[in-house]
Amino acid sequence: MLRLPVYSIGTMHWKTKGWVQKVLSDVPGGKYLNDRLQLIGGLRNFEHNIASKVSDWEQTCQYLSDVRFGISGVKIVEIGTGWYPVLPICFSLAGASVIKTYDIQRHINAKLTSRALAELEKHLDSIAKFCTDGPKGVRAKYQQMLQAPGIDELLHLSGIEY
Repeated sequence: MLRLPVYSIGTMHWKTKGWVQKVLSDVPGGKYLNDRLQLIGGLRNFEHNIASKVSDWEQTCQYLSDVRFGISGVKIVEIGTGWYPVLPICFSLAGASVIKTYDIQRHINAKLTSRALAELEKHLDSIAKFCTDGPKGVRAKYQQMLQAPGIDELLHLSGIEY
């Protein structure tokens, strides 16, 4: 029997979080309340949250590497983008050609995405381990991303379709 790991988001189990978010999406004012609840979760310690997301991304890349699946030039799908597309940006930096990412409700936030992108600078060497361009290529692409004047331009430049 195949067993998949169960991930927690903060201290809340992902299934519980999904159920709570579903309920909130169906009630008046639920989106606003959901946004405020994020302060209890990952947004409370933003830097740690980004590091955790990059660690999850590295683990995913290691799994892919173990089965000889390279990232360069591939199309990736992510479900559950959230407020800032850390995983899609990591895949873009590592050379994926297109990253399609989805949310049931549009949550992506330009200010938080910009903050997450700045925080990713600390992790560029880790990201470079999983790409064919190496650290110089990752840093060059990262510098291009930093120059994007807005979130739509960043997503387009990164090959991210939200």
